[in-house]
Amino acid sequence: MEELNKKILGLRELMKDMKTEIYAIVNPDLVALDEYTKNLYLKMLCTVVQYENEPSEMQVLYLKRIVKGIGVEEPLEEHMRKALAISEVDINEFLSFMRENLARYYFALESMLLLAMGNTSQNSYEYTAEIVELCGIIRGELDGLSLVAKSVLQQEPSYYDEARKMLEGDIVTSNFVPYIKDYYYGAIVENFYEIYYSAPLSMPNPATRIKSNYDEKKVTFCNIQINVDEEIEFNGCKQLTFSNCIIYGANYRFMIRNVGEVIFDNCKFFDFGNKVAECFCVNRFIVKNCSFKNCYFSSEDGDKRGGIYSVHDADYQGMEQIVLENNELHNCYIEMRRHRYNYGVSGVFIECPSGTINEMIVKGNRFTGCQCIGNGNYTTALIGRFSANSIVEEDNIATGELTRLFEN
Repeated sequence: MEELNKKILGLRELMKDMKTEIYAIVNPDLVALDEYTKNLYLKMLCTVVQYENEPSEMQVLYLKRIVKGIGVEEPLEEHMRKALAISEVDINEFLSFMRENLARYYFALESMLLLAMGNTSQNSYEYTAEIVELCGIIRGELDGLSLVAKSVLQQEPSYYDEARKMLEGDIVTSNFVPYIKDYYYGAIVENFYEIYYSAPLSMPNPATRIKSNYDEKKVTFCNIQINVDEEIEFNGCKQLTFSNCIIYGANYRFMIRNVGEVIFDNCKFFDFGNKVAECFCVNRFIVKNCSFKNCYFSSEDGDKRGGIYSVHDADYQGMEQIVLENNELHNCYIEMRRHRYNYGVSGVFIECPSGTINEMIVKGNRFTGCQCIGNGNYTTALIGRFSANSIVEEDNIATGELTRLFEN
């Protein structure tokens, strides 16, 4: 029995480590730091936890989540050991970098959270306050960050809403999504630079009311349900991402213009009757791990391609990349309702740009029951005509009436 207890104890420790991987705090701004700065950042956090303090189990677990998410090779124990040898050079380099980087706000927030998780002494609070002040964080910013920390600790969205009203200046562009997303529903980030809609995976997900026009540099929809009951436009964004969303359509679609990168990842689309999206002047277009059911485009005039997506370029300029990977299409089609001049339809999945695509990747897609109806003199196909410098095509399966992948 004692031997079994020891084994179970070991397994429980293993499961704790697995939890830190599952719940890793992945902050893109911190992940983007170079290796030296990441290690310096973690060394300073470890001094906050260890100064006049025996780290609590909760503090250790949270630090492990930070270490897993930031993307360094060494385990927490090694960073804790290195913190014991902190030097004046380390402090000066850390403060010099922080004064010029948004990472100072994340350091302040994570320090507050860690201090609140332990039996922290007054000297520890004063030490952390000195670091935060020397990082260049002013009183108003600190008050807002304190409310963000309170929101995270109590898992209470209203404190975060209150904090957002207080934040201004550089801190407005900080991304607190990794700390908030497990309990917050709605627009976690909403400023001139970025908008980020999210909902917890564990929360029953009613349809989220979103705007009809977006021109922010970065726009993200994550874990939400969207009913497209009007045309929704995106113009001039650097990146547009739909991740893990459920999206219902009818007679409207997404209109995407002059966007650098468009990503649809792990989303489910139902009942779009006027395409899912029409894109003009997009550099990279990626659709992966998505499913489409009863989505189509029906027209009476002209030669039409793209039952679900159309991607156009400007004056035959082409684009960098199109990726269609591990998607499922069921009962999707494109239809010409009336023949004129022998025009027809093709490309159930996508209409490609008229210019040359640098790289086209079509892998692991499944098509069942898809059709081109009234296709006239076109070669019936799932993907419209295109030209590419490089084509990767493998492991695509089509069953039913329409089995041809490419028009050309």
